[in-house]
Amino acid sequence: MKKHLKKICLIIGIVLVGAMLSSGDFAYAFMNYDEGELSLLQEGDFDIEISEKHSDRALIQSVEEKIYQGLLNVSSSINISTNRIPLTEAGALLSNVINDNPDLFYVSSTYRTTNRLGSSYVYEIIPYYSMSRDEIESARNVFNAGVNKALSSVDSSMNDMQKALTIHDYICDMAAYPEDVENNDDEKYHSTYGFFLDGNAVCAGYTLAYSYLMHKLGIECEYVSSSGMQHAWNKVKINGKWYNVDITYDNYDFNPGLNTFGSMYHCFFMKSDSYFSSALGLCHYDGKTYDTCYAFSTDMDDYFWDDVTTRIFCINGNFYYMNPDADDYSASLTKRTVEGAERIIGNPYDSASISGELQAYDSDGDIQGREYTDVLVRLTYLDGRFYVAANQKIFSQLFTEKRYTVCSTSYYSTGISFRDNNIVYNLYGEKYDFQLDKQEFFENNITTPKGGYNNYPDINNDGYVNAKDYAQIIAG
Repeated sequence: MKKHLKKICLIIGIVLVGAMLSSGDFAYAFMNYDEGELSLLQEGDFDIEISEKHSDRALIQSVEEKIYQGLLNVSSSINISTNRIPLTEAGALLSNVINDNPDLFYVSSTYRTTNRLGSSYVYEIIPYYSMSRDEIESARNVFNAGVNKALSSVDSSMNDMQKALTIHDYICDMAAYPEDVENNDDEKYHSTYGFFLDGNAVCAGYTLAYSYLMHKLGIECEYVSSSGMQHAWNKVKINGKWYNVDITYDNYDFNPGLNTFGSMYHCFFMKSDSYFSSALGLCHYDGKTYDTCYAFSTDMDDYFWDDVTTRIFCINGNFYYMNPDADDYSASLTKRTVEGAERIIGNPYDSASISGELQAYDSDGDIQGREYTDVLVRLTYLDGRFYVAANQKIFSQLFTEKRYTVCSTSYYSTGISFRDNNIVYNLYGEKYDFQLDKQEFFENNITTPKGGYNNYPDINNDGYVNAKDYAQIIAG
């Protein structure tokens, strides 16, 4: 009887130990916990961590996707125990996932890992979040609406270079670099969310926004981070070649912290590594990318858009922009085909011009610069027509040479664009913006149109210019 009792006790003991070993609480008793800090662009850290290349790239990509999905679902922990990822690679792996996916703007740089006692492999990643679930959901709505609006500026008539250009110009048009230190240090302005929230962003915000939008368009794009410069920019792959893009340097605002509508440079768009490291490229240095992508090609280092300080519109596969002539203080609306054939549309627009010098520190701490001349003629496109700000006036010009005076302005305009289907513009020396009164424009052009209504704007904002708009002004 005693022997049978001993056997029963032994069996019960084995069952209990098995149950304990299989329980989560007991398993965690045999775990190590380590806390770490990530290098995240979206938190203003430019010293990105790059791990040694793993021999099994497919495995790494699989793990990155698992981590991404876990963070996307706001999971409290992400189990990667079956993937045998060394503890030493956890930080670089996690930071790359977050830096490469700007829609994870709510993930904090602090994280924890667990591993079984005696094991050097990660069991699970425990992320921290900078927002509550409700806050994340609300912020995602803002983020997604901003993404959709940005992508709506691109259409199927554009090739990849034109798409890359259009998104570059869109961000320059919509964004302003915060003036005060408090905003510069605000984490949201280092993220894509900050840009889509209110148009305010620092270099990391521009870089992450551009990277995300390029990926949505199926165009390869990398972020570049420089701890020496405390700066970030992009590399984009067009027609099999990598090029540098620095939207921060191209974002041309006359008043710090305020958006100069539609005013921008293009001299830091699609350039080689050698150009970017020179004074012309304002001495970029110490740039690191997670994946190797050298920009060897110099075929875009001297290109037609280098002196263009307005937004370039890609319409039906062609480029339209204001081609400046600094010697004559004028600029001409110009059409350029993808093959490079150019045609000036109508007479030049005369205006004032200003000159200056762009400056930056090189790797030795010395100031380098490049001179520029800007003819104050600005361009935007709405309702199937161009609007040009020049010589203290705003004009409307069709694709033909026909142009109409919309109104006079109190001084020279530094920028013009559109917001919510209305024309907005800036004036030199003014720290606030103006909106074009479409009703006033219509009254200034009240003569009955010949052969259509193309000289009028879309008064009722229905997306069409037709008799309904004409009737609305007649009715008062």
